Amino acid sequence: MGVIANKRDRQLWLVNQRQWLVATLRRRLPPAAAEDAAQEALTRALATQSPPQTRRWLLTTARNAAVDAWRRERRSISLDAAAHELSSPPTLDRVQIAAAIGRLSSGDARLLRDLAAGYRYREIAVALRVSEEAVRQRAARARTRLAIELARTSGDEK
Repeated sequence: MGVIANKRDRQLWLVNQRQWLVATLRRRLPPAAAEDAAQEALTRALATQSPPQTRRWLLTTARNAAVDAWRRERRSISLDAAAHELSSPPTLDRVQIAAAIGRLSSGDARLLRDLAAGYRYREIAVALRVSEEAVRQRAARARTRLAIELARTSGDEK
């Protein structure tokens, strides 16, 4: 696409891309997250001295904005809240679960927190840029490692 020289024409082009951008993002993101990511990409494009007139740039910027938002939200979840959401054996309390999660690798702990916070495999896969199946396998392994740590904590390990 040729360069649009007029500032008003560039702005109109960007505004006209909004519907396409939101529809594209909704294929992989929840509706609210798609709207937020599209808005962020369009805002960045309008704030740029000479905004690009390519859909690829808009989509990449929107995806990056969605990943950034997901990461910020993920960091805000407390360990205690994540431990509370995990189903635990009746003899274990939240402190023991939190301690067991703390002994896991940072990747396992982060994945378990994300799942406890309600993120779907698909959403985590998009943020980590891996397949949904890879997230499922990592989650299964993380749950196994957590069970081993919990067994050590409760003294049930054989």
